[in-house]
Amino acid sequence: MSQITELYRKYRPTTFGAVFDQTEARNTLETKLRNKDLNHVVLLVGPTGTGKTSLARIVARELGCEPEESNPNFREINCADTRDMETIRMIGHEMRLAPMGGEARVFILDEAVQIPKASQQAFLKTLEDTSRRAWFILCASSTESLLPTLLGRCLTLRLNALSDGNMRHLLRHVREIAANAGDLPNIVSDAVINEIIELVEGNARQGVILLETAATVEGDEAQKNRIGIAGVKADEIGEFLGKKLFDAKTWPAIQSILAKIDAKQVEGVRRQILAYAGKILMSEGGTPGRWLVAAAVIKKMQRAFDESGKEGLMVACYDIIYQKEQWARGN
Repeated sequence: MSQITELYRKYRPTTFGAVFDQTEARNTLETKLRNKDLNHVVLLVGPTGTGKTSLARIVARELGCEPEESNPNFREINCADTRDMETIRMIGHEMRLAPMGGEARVFILDEAVQIPKASQQAFLKTLEDTSRRAWFILCASSTESLLPTLLGRCLTLRLNALSDGNMRHLLRHVREIAANAGDLPNIVSDAVINEIIELVEGNARQGVILLETAATVEGDEAQKNRIGIAGVKADEIGEFLGKKLFDAKTWPAIQSILAKIDAKQVEGVRRQILAYAGKILMSEGGTPGRWLVAAAVIKKMQRAFDESGKEGLMVACYDIIYQKEQWARGN
């Protein structure tokens, strides 16, 4: 696994200028840093793989705090792994200490939505008396589990999944510099990059990981097979197909997934698709377009394919993609 993630780690952005997309968040942070009035608590919210932690590390560097494990002024805590009250107490203690040989202390709290409510309450007390040389950067995929009182103390900036155009620009950029550095053993064509874009749904980290994965074999077809859904667990394939029904622009992207589903999986897949569409329909942060697709998916998947089996699932998926194309054309 370390080999697959090495390319992403090596070429992750280290300056604001190297960040793809996220213009609003980037500009806000740059302006506040330039004016020396950056809020001491910043919350970066966005989908997985959109650069929240990378942006947080750039902010730390701009504050004069190198984001290195060996730096006593820098802490990066994964809240999914560390959820105890002792961590909050440790942060409160270290925050009050003067930076050691530096200008600032920076605490990055990744997966902040995993912080238990009791720990959030304790964290609030820490934030009430923030040291003038300490900054907290919280990274989260959503704000649903965070206390309103905690949110009220944050400068909240939203990051978005990369557009297809920006994802293409990113992957071509990484391909060029990685190839020049000898980090890609095989050429990855634009056709394969387009396939990656279809698969990763705007997740920049996953896009770079798949770029490296594709380069481990030679030839477009072999690379497309390598980055396909072979790695998707059987009990997750329904949710994977559900996501593609929302984001895929062409029927072939759905065909490749349906080809991996056998007749015994159809009912489980149907229920997973329904569950995924239901989440989208009830999400407060959704868009009318995605709600419309969610309703269409639920209508097509609400009844079991008892008699038609896999073929019924295939037709339902085709009807959804066709309906999306008609909406896109304004029909």
